[in-house]
Amino acid sequence: MTARIFLRLEGEEVAEFPLYERQIIARFPETSFPIPFEAPEGYEEALPVAQPLIDYWQNAISRTAVLVDGIWVQQWDIEDASSEEVSARTEAKAAEVRSERNAELASSDWTQIWDATCDKDAWAEYRQALRDITSQPGFPWEIGWPEKP
Repeated sequence: MTARIFLRLEGEEVAEFPLYERQIIARFPETSFPIPFEAPEGYEEALPVAQPLIDYWQNAISRTAVLVDGIWVQQWDIEDASSEEVSARTEAKAAEVRSERNAELASSDWTQIWDATCDKDAWAEYRQALRDITSQPGFPWEIGWPEKP
């Protein structure tokens, strides 16, 4: 369930956005609110809009809400991420891929013991392809995972 979001108006202008039930309730400690929650005068509920899909070099920023056909609707902007953000995301993704790769290697260790009843050469080739993932041109964002024998 998506959290309900609200805005505070000053006249016809949005003064604060987003606000949540708990924040509004905290502003009125002497007030009992009905269940389900109804915002007090000067506050309006806004229609939440899912964050747009973005790539690792972008940020989605919730800006404000705008009035569309009598309904306040959340708005998003997409902007370029800083080089520091892109680097941090790339490092995190590389660590995630390496972790998955290492788990695959560990789960196939049994194939290399002397009495394993499998095609050891095919498994050795698969395991080498796993080790070579980090040298693929699109690493870590585009990975061509090898198929298990």
